[in-house]
Amino acid sequence: MSTVEYNLSELRKEIVPYKPIIIAVTKYFGADKLIEAYNDGLRDFGENRVQDALLKFESLPDEIKRNSRFHLIGHLQKNKVKKAVGAFDLIQSVDSLKLAQAISQEALNKNIVQKVLLQVNNANEEAKSGFSVDDINRDFKDIISLKGI
Repeated sequence: MSTVEYNLSELRKEIVPYKPIIIAVTKYFGADKLIEAYNDGLRDFGENRVQDALLKFESLPDEIKRNSRFHLIGHLQKNKVKKAVGAFDLIQSVDSLKLAQAISQEALNKNIVQKVLLQVNNANEEAKSGFSVDDINRDFKDIISLKGI
C-alpha cells in the first residue's frame, strides 16, 4: 500500500459518514505523482499554475484525463484566462466581476460553459483576495447573468 493510498484510507475512515470531494493538490508534483494518486483512487486534482498544469495534463494517459476533474485553485490572472478556460473543470478562484466576465467571454468563444466558484473575502483581510461582501452583493446579479459560466 502506497503512502497516498494509506493516507487516503485513513482520511476516509475519519470523514465517514460524510462524502466530501477530496482534491489532491498536485501543484508541486510531477505527473508521476498525479498518476500514483489516481491509481490510489483519487479523481480530483488541484493546480494553481496554469502553464505548469497544462504541461502536466498533456503528459497524462487518456484514461486519467477522461476520468479525472481538474481544479484551478488560487488566483487566476486575466492574461491566463484563455489558457485556463476549458482546460480546467472548475476554476475555484473567481474574485472579481471583471474576471468573471473575461472567463464567460472566453467560454462563449470556445462554445462551452465554464464551471466556477466565487471567492469571497468576508473578513475583509487585506492580505487575501476575493470579493468583498459589498462587492459580491453588488455584482452577484451581473455574474449570474453571464452565459459562459
